[in-house]
Amino acid sequence: MPFSEKRKMERMSVDLPLRYWVIKGKNIDKERNASELAEGVSKDISDGGICIKTGIAPIKTPFKEDKELLGMEIDLFPHFKNVKAFGKPRWVVDIKEEGRIKYIIGIEFLESKNGNHKVLQTYLKNSNNR
Repeated sequence: MPFSEKRKMERMSVDLPLRYWVIKGKNIDKERNASELAEGVSKDISDGGICIKTGIAPIKTPFKEDKELLGMEIDLFPHFKNVKAFGKPRWVVDIKEEGRIKYIIGIEFLESKNGNHKVLQTYLKNSNNR
């Protein structure tokens, strides 16, 4: 049986530094419900989502469906300004790399109301043309 791709949009492999935080509940405007910042790097990205790799466990227990969100600041420098994005974690996998546990997190983007989603779309479009 041939492999069937579930993704709606093509992903671009790119290493972008980022900072992220876990938001308890659905209100992205309430920073008091957010965890401390953690650092990671993207593995791939599309208009609809991002896969990140980090050495810090995002939370102590698995993500609860629709109960937690991730806020991210993705570094698109030098071509674009940093972009703030929010998303729903869809899966987490832990792997052993160089004797340490790393985490791979698949995140579905939420549409941004402040125009950052458009900046990300422009970045992806321009990166595909390079």
